[in-house]
Amino acid sequence: MPRIRKRLVSIFLFTLSLATVLALQPASIAAPAPDHAPPASPLIVSPGARCCMGMTYDGSHNQIVLFGGCCDSMGNYWGDTWTWDGTNWHNVTPATSPCPRVSTRMVWDGHQVVLFGGTGALPSCATGGLQSDTWLWDGTSWTPCNLAHSDCTNPNQPTARESEGVAYDQSNPPDATSGKVIMFGGNSHVADGQPSTPDELLAAAAPTNDTWQWDGSVKDWTKLAPSGTLPCNRNSAGLAFDFSASRNRILLFGGQGDSSCSGGVAGPLNDTWTWSGTKWVKCSDAVCNPNGLSVRTGHRVAWDNDAAIQRIVLFGGSSPGCSNTGNLCNDTWYIDGGAWTQQSTTSQPTPRCCVGLAYDALHSRLILFGGAAANRVNQSDTWEWSGTPGSWCQAGVSC
Repeated sequence: MPRIRKRLVSIFLFTLSLATVLALQPASIAAPAPDHAPPASPLIVSPGARCCMGMTYDGSHNQIVLFGGCCDSMGNYWGDTWTWDGTNWHNVTPATSPCPRVSTRMVWDGHQVVLFGGTGALPSCATGGLQSDTWLWDGTSWTPCNLAHSDCTNPNQPTARESEGVAYDQSNPPDATSGKVIMFGGNSHVADGQPSTPDELLAAAAPTNDTWQWDGSVKDWTKLAPSGTLPCNRNSAGLAFDFSASRNRILLFGGQGDSSCSGGVAGPLNDTWTWSGTKWVKCSDAVCNPNGLSVRTGHRVAWDNDAAIQRIVLFGGSSPGCSNTGNLCNDTWYIDGGAWTQQSTTSQPTPRCCVGLAYDALHSRLILFGGAAANRVNQSDTWEWSGTPGSWCQAGVSC
């Protein structure tokens, strides 16, 4: 238990001290609620305060699914499962579930929700530290892939990791059973899982830059060999699929890099890449980031399918560019095939990193939950984002 608390403290110390570590090395008119907004009503129940959870939209059952995160009042990782129906959260934790963990990633593959990896702790997990298991959510239950399907025991499955980037890949259309998912990077090693200082965290993290593809039709992972130049080693990159028919690609932004990145100094990044199906292509700052979206980690990105403005939206994270809020950000940016552009808002969540963010396709809005705010305080609020013209409102309070 003390080791878990110790890791939690180090995560927040790292977030709040990021600018210091790097320094030692070479608003508008409020928009009216859209017509399809549900009436404001108090939330009946909500997941406990947390950050670093897995969260995604389940397109097969038209609901958002949330799992795990850090941490409960005793400092333990969460191992519960919740769904969001557009108005309220529901605790649907089944008896058989992944062991409690933090920094796991979840994504819908066109048929089912896939969960991979994260960091767990003994005795809840069979092995403490980084996990390498794959679980499938069918709307009511979790199934451990490697136990339920003999075709899930590929010896080339991804190594144990946390904070990887994942995105559904519609450029590989789903078959009658399922579709494809791309996974990039993540931390493949953290010294015994429990670094205790910001410097130790930077030294212990071993981000990677490998690319894996999940094929839901055979329920298996395959390591890809992209041609050309790859994004440098990193964890916590933001990945999302751009569903626009004219683009139809995965976009990657930022994350926490290591010394393999430009400048040879570990730290947050602000580069933009796209995945073409066979290779990663870097978008120059002159094209994709002339407006100064700052380097950051712990941010989240998601597709916003508003009929008027189809785009990828980015929220928050940790960045020295947000130094006036303790390096925690609450800015909102979007990219719609051109350049990253900051969205002016008069109401938004408080500065934070490591939130849950997913697009609720049934109700045509992004849903944001929780995250780590200043003073190491995890949050339990739910926010909704309406893409046109762009506004945040707090569920049960202002929307």
